[in-house]
Amino acid sequence: MSTSDLLAFFNSVVTLTAAVVAALVTYRIGKGQKDISERQAEVAEREAKTSYNKLKLDLFDRRLSIYDVVCDIVDEWTLPENHTSERKARFVTAMNSSRWIFPEEVYQYLKHEVYPEMNDLQVMQHRSELTEEEKKDCLRTEARLMGHRDQRIDQVFGPHLTLEA
Repeated sequence: MSTSDLLAFFNSVVTLTAAVVAALVTYRIGKGQKDISERQAEVAEREAKTSYNKLKLDLFDRRLSIYDVVCDIVDEWTLPENHTSERKARFVTAMNSSRWIFPEEVYQYLKHEVYPEMNDLQVMQHRSELTEEEKKDCLRTEARLMGHRDQRIDQVFGPHLTLEA
């Protein structure tokens, strides 16, 4: 074998070796990029789940806040000295806010059942003279209002005050 043949042979071997090394490096880089992409997808999925859970927690907090306001005001409303415009405004604000963060049934319950009874009780308790029948009506209205507080409010709000996993 001549020197030129030997050089041509080594040149071919070096070229082949360089091509194999380049292919291996390209494969390793591609595999690394694939692994990085998979990890990024997992992180993005976890971040999306975290954001969704944060939204659920924020909604729960807002709902619980409205529930607390309603319960507090209904608890206090049976005493005439608690019939303040500030308390009534807090109730109306909570009632109106409920329309946007609860199902419609909660708003309808507050507007058509609780609020009218609060108004009726306020009117009756602030009249200077009541007949016996009006006194009985006043007591019945007070009992219904307390019934809302003791049972019905929890029935209406309860299904919507949960944090699901």
